[in-house]
Amino acid sequence: MIAYLIKSMRYRSWTKNFLVFGALFFVPGAILQSQAVTRSVFVFVAYCLLASGLYIINDVTDRKRDKLHPLKKHRPIASGKLPISTALLFALTLFIISFAISIWLDLTAFSIAGFGKIMHIKFGVTLTFLAYFILIMLYTFFLKRISILDVIIIAIGFVLRAVAGAAALNVEISQWLLLCTFLLSVYLALAKRRGEMLQLGDESANHRENLADYSVPLIEQLLTITAAANIISYSLYTFMADNAAGTYLMATIPMVVFGIFRYQAIVLFKGEGANPEEILLKDRAIQIDILVWLIAVVLIFKFS
Repeated sequence: MIAYLIKSMRYRSWTKNFLVFGALFFVPGAILQSQAVTRSVFVFVAYCLLASGLYIINDVTDRKRDKLHPLKKHRPIASGKLPISTALLFALTLFIISFAISIWLDLTAFSIAGFGKIMHIKFGVTLTFLAYFILIMLYTFFLKRISILDVIIIAIGFVLRAVAGAAALNVEISQWLLLCTFLLSVYLALAKRRGEMLQLGDESANHRENLADYSVPLIEQLLTITAAANIISYSLYTFMADNAAGTYLMATIPMVVFGIFRYQAIVLFKGEGANPEEILLKDRAIQIDILVWLIAVVLIFKFS
C-alpha cells in the first residue's frame, strides 16, 4: 500500500516544480545566501506535496477514462490497487503538510538586504498556494474540458510556481521572466496534447474529451508560434534587464534557442511530448544545455 501511495504522488512530475527556484537564480545575490537557499528548498518540497495531492484528486475523478489509456490504466487508482478512500485521505494529509510549510514560511518571512525589490504582500506563499489549489481544482472538475483554455490554465499554474518561489524570498521577480515562464508552459502543454493525440489515435477524445477540438496540424502551428514567442521574450528580458547582468545574459540566448529547438525536434520527429518530464529526464543534450545555462546565469549574477 505504501508503494501505491508513493506512486500515486507522480514524483517524476516534480521536475515541473523546479520553477520555484527561479527567484533564487535570477535575483542577484540570492543564491549566495544560505537562508534563501533553505527557504527555496522548503517551498519546493511544499509545492511537490501540494501538486501530488492535486494529482491524486485528478486521478480519482479521471479513473474511468484512465482505464482506457494504455499507460495510465496501470496507475494505482485507475487499476483499483489503491482504494479511493485511502487515496483521498492521503491527498488531504499532503495538503495539510503543504499549507503548514507555506504558513511557516510566511510567518518567518525575511528580506534579502540590498538585492531586488521587496514583495510587500503578507502571506504571499500561502496565498499563492491557495490560488494554485483553487485553479487546479477548477481545472480538474470544469476547465480542462475547454480546449485552448486548458493549456492556458496549466501555464498559469507554472507561473504561480515561480511566484511562490519569489514570495518565499520576499522579493519581486521580473515580469519578463514570468512571461517567459507562461509562454514556455503553454509550449510544453501544447506538445503534451500533440503527444497524447498521437499516442491514443482515434481513442484520444474518449480519454480527454477536449482533444476532439484539437488537430495535429493546429497544434504544430501553435508550437511554432509559442517557440518563437519564447525566444523573443527571453531575448527582450536580457536586453531590458535593469542591472549590470543584463548585457552578459545575452550570451545565454543561444542556450535557450538550442533547448527549445531540440525539444521541438524530439516532439515533431520522434512523436514524443505526451510526458514532458520523461524528455527532460532522458535526453542528455537537453540536460547538459539546462545545466550549462544554470551555471552561466549563476556566474553572471555573481561576477557582474
